Amino acid sequence: MGWIGLVFLAWASMQAIGFYGACPEYVWGSSVGLGAVLMLGHAWQSVPRKLAGVAALCVLPALFLGHAPTQIGAGLMAVGFFLQFLPARRTLVLRIGGTAVSAGAISMLMAFAMNFYASVTARSPLLPAWCVSVLAKIGGILGLDIAQDAGQLVIFSMRTKHPLAATWNLLIDPASFCFVIGATLLILLSSTKRRGAALVVLALIAAPWLVLRTMLLIVIYSYRVLLTEFDADLDQVSQFWNVWWHLLLLLPLALLAWYFVKLHRTPAIEDEEVGESMLRPRLLSLLGVGVAAILITMGSLWQPSGAQKRGRILIDEFHSKVDARSLLRWPSKDYDTTSTLRAYDRDWYGQAAAYNYTSLYEYLSRIYTMSRNEMPLSDKGLEDIDVLVLKLPSKYFTEEEIAAVQRFVERGGGVFLLGEHTTVFGSGVCLNQIARGFGFEFRYDCLFGIDSVFKQSYSPPLVPHPSIQHMGPLNFAVSCSIDPGTSPGTAVIHGVGLKNLGSDYFASNFYPQPNDAPEMLYGSFVQLWATDHGAGRVLAFTDSTIFANFSIFEPGKKELFLGMMQWLNHKQGLPTYWLMWAGLLLLGVIFWRARSPRVDTSIVVATIVLGWSLGSIMTHSLHASDLPQLEPQRPVVSIAFEQSLSPGIIWTDGGFIPGKANSFGLFERSIQRLTKRHTASDPGLTWTSFRSQDFDVGNSDLVVVINPDQPVDAQYRQRVEDYVKAGGKLLVLDSAGNKTSTANKILEPFGMSLESTIKGKDGAPISLAPLSKLYEIKQARTLKGGTALVTLGGSTVAAHKKHGKGHVIVIGFASRFSDLNMGVSGDTIPDEKLRQVYDFEFALLDAIISSKF
Repeated sequence: MGWIGLVFLAWASMQAIGFYGACPEYVWGSSVGLGAVLMLGHAWQSVPRKLAGVAALCVLPALFLGHAPTQIGAGLMAVGFFLQFLPARRTLVLRIGGTAVSAGAISMLMAFAMNFYASVTARSPLLPAWCVSVLAKIGGILGLDIAQDAGQLVIFSMRTKHPLAATWNLLIDPASFCFVIGATLLILLSSTKRRGAALVVLALIAAPWLVLRTMLLIVIYSYRVLLTEFDADLDQVSQFWNVWWHLLLLLPLALLAWYFVKLHRTPAIEDEEVGESMLRPRLLSLLGVGVAAILITMGSLWQPSGAQKRGRILIDEFHSKVDARSLLRWPSKDYDTTSTLRAYDRDWYGQAAAYNYTSLYEYLSRIYTMSRNEMPLSDKGLEDIDVLVLKLPSKYFTEEEIAAVQRFVERGGGVFLLGEHTTVFGSGVCLNQIARGFGFEFRYDCLFGIDSVFKQSYSPPLVPHPSIQHMGPLNFAVSCSIDPGTSPGTAVIHGVGLKNLGSDYFASNFYPQPNDAPEMLYGSFVQLWATDHGAGRVLAFTDSTIFANFSIFEPGKKELFLGMMQWLNHKQGLPTYWLMWAGLLLLGVIFWRARSPRVDTSIVVATIVLGWSLGSIMTHSLHASDLPQLEPQRPVVSIAFEQSLSPGIIWTDGGFIPGKANSFGLFERSIQRLTKRHTASDPGLTWTSFRSQDFDVGNSDLVVVINPDQPVDAQYRQRVEDYVKAGGKLLVLDSAGNKTSTANKILEPFGMSLESTIKGKDGAPISLAPLSKLYEIKQARTLKGGTALVTLGGSTVAAHKKHGKGHVIVIGFASRFSDLNMGVSGDTIPDEKLRQVYDFEFALLDAIISSKF
């Protein structure tokens, strides 16, 4: 049953990273547990008690590193070594412990293998042409109506032909890849005397089965197409990323391995049998293995930065700006979605106002020296800058401009290329004029989620590239992908659980309908690419939407852009590939010199795990030291929206305004309109916002709590009071519709409370001149305590109160500021009554921050 256990471990490894879509942790976690149980008694080793204790300590650091797949593997290994460390070394206990070590080691190796697989297939998803030709010929021999067309296998049916993308995922699927990798380690851990022969047999089994598996999938697809009704959509291609098919098709490979690959296990190794022969001579070798693992880890992950440059960033507006020439070519591009030219202020509303980069530009000006380019690029124009940003161009670059950009990078400059789905308005075509000179290109495609079409979430890995190390989880809008080919560079972000479609040039924005098609690539894609050229650096990203005003202050967005600029604003560091080669050389020497057949492979694996842990920690520390988190150097207002007490509120994602009674996206977004733009003589003032949990609000200038309905314990309430006492400002908005409100629990330390509900029509702001009326307050909660700020029918419905060095402001009509009552959509241009609501928000926030009352 051990080979079947390996099947569940391999399937869990694929599922754990969501390669074919998100999977609940309990599903793949249960699969790991089932796999470990099925391996019991199949192949195991026990180790000397003293070494078992040392090995358990070696794997402990990995429990606190990485993501869940590696942590579970490390946990199994730690439990297994602990069981073998127990004084009573009974056979059953040793067997369970040895099996846990084997299962944990295999699970960890599969997790690393899966990440490697995702990275490689993201870079080069298609099979070589010769391989596609061989598959087509084999299919013909088997009687399939199939042919090769470049990188596609064209399958013929009665209704149409199906250009199936010939990808590595099709031939060597991720689950089978993990199975073979895990089986290799299982053979090494099994004490089989003829390990080399067993590995050869495994390869001879796996290779033909993978080809046969591919043919079987094509046969099943063809059969399903034939059974499809004439007027029904041909959408059977989803079988190629169906995880249950992957699980089912692992079973024949496991049965073949069970029949042909013979594994044996040795009896328990007793301490007195080993003595000094195992404990002393091998310690030096194990130390060498650990050092080699550290070197290999750092060599593959460490991206050192050189000296910091002067922070002069030039934003190119010339190639993306809408003018008569661009309108002639792209008549549907009626405004530039990345423009930084017009202020996002209190007087500009509508779609174009929210869909531009003004807020991003102003935020960057708090840290860097910003400037704009509105003329053709030249050597002279790039002479006194450090970073050039080329964003969604719709004008072609001339040969002179391309050469100037290349020379700029060669002498040490940083270039950021920002693309978007489907080469909309020619952006990808124009960007590729520059990108191809650096060895990569933007695909003219659109990425969709496999299981959730319009959503993609990304979390940085354990040791992220320095440009994304300060970024938390991030939600993409919709992006294109990057094809780096075999060029040198790093896939900083490779998203998984995705599929793509090419541009639809009949649509005004080239956006295709998200229907499954056989030509789709699927699995992993490069979405942020980094490469060096000459003395400079290049970064390319594929989703411009998330940096627009309507999205920039959502979680992870501004941190991502700031990190990319920080990376480009540094010179190249020393190369680190030699560390990897040194580690591999050291590992080879150690294994070559090893003589004793009694060396336990599981001890070596534990040492490698320790080396990986230490190498990861060291690399992470070096990255943080090279590129520390940046703080604004010029005035910024930071407003925190506390979420933990208001789980029922819908927050914006990707700039989408829900437009519901329990969403406050427009209120949150409007904060940016208070920004005062910087000039040469005035540093200005940038207003920003972020979302906090458990009152982790840092150095925010104001904390906003809306419609709280969760329990407020004493510890939380104390944090709130301490924040206000120290000079913080707290704004609590509650509404009559919040039937389970816990606002009074927050307000209790401040001597304020929300009381009964009253109805009305219009409110009267009495402390926010020149506002004289606030229209359509249908109902509100009255307030007790504090100084009246707004009255409704003579009753106080908004008030403020000083507390310590800070201030508390309470509003009893939060519903007036919901999306439903602030225009529903971000595209709405407010009339006079709605404008009063916006003006009230502006006056209120300005008064709070400037302490006008």
